[in-house]
Formats: sequence, C-alpha cells, structure tokens
Amino acid sequence: MADIPNAVILYILNFIIEERSLAYLLVNKDGGLEAWGGKLAEYGITNLSQGIQVCEQIFFS
Repeated sequence: MADIPNAVILYILNFIIEERSLAYLLVNKDGGLEAWGGKLAEYGITNLSQGIQVCEQIFFS
C-alpha cells in the first residue's frame, strides 16, 4: 500500500463521512438481517426487523 500520511487519510475519511450518505446492513450467512445503521432512509429503506430475511425487507431494481 502507498505510504500516505495520517493527516491525508484522516481528511479523506472525514470528507467521505460528511459528504456521502453512508449506510450499512449486516446480514448473517442464512440471509437474516442482524444489524443496520447509517443513513438508510435516504435510500428509502425503513422499518427493518432483526432476524427477518433481508430479501423480504429490501428490494433492489
């Protein structure tokens, strides 16, 4: 990996966090939704339930 100064890495990370709509879904190996967070509502994802299959809760076209 390139030798990038910590100050540059910190700047890039802060920029991404502030300027992007970061969100995540944690899905277990069986497809059940374990955890979620971030700005999911900006993607139209709301009313999630833990343990329910992710394919039953979220649809992508």
